[in-house]
Amino acid sequence: MSNHSEHPFDSPIPAAIAQCLEQPLLGATGLHTEGKLTPHDEGGIQFAMGVKDGKVCIDFGTPVKWIGFTPEQALDIASGLIKHAKDAARGTGSILTLNL
Repeated sequence: MSNHSEHPFDSPIPAAIAQCLEQPLLGATGLHTEGKLTPHDEGGIQFAMGVKDGKVCIDFGTPVKWIGFTPEQALDIASGLIKHAKDAARGTGSILTLNL
C-alpha cells in the first residue's frame, strides 16, 4: 500500500461529504447483523471509499485490525474499488459509503 494514516482528522474523504452521510458518519455501528465471527468481533462498520489526488482511498473512521465480509459485501467492495480505480485513472473522483 502506498499511503495510510492513523491520525483521526486526516481523512482523504472531504469533510463536506462526510457530514452528509447518515449516522454514524464513519466507524463502528455496534451492530452484529451477520452475527459474531469471533468472540472479539466488534460488529459492523460504516466506511467511505473515494478518490483523492489520483489515489483510491478508504476511510474506516476507526482503527481496524481485520474485517470479515459476506460474499455480497465482498463483491460490493470489489466493484467500488474497480469504479474508483477507473475514476482515479481518468482524473475524476467520487465517494461511495458502505455500511457492513
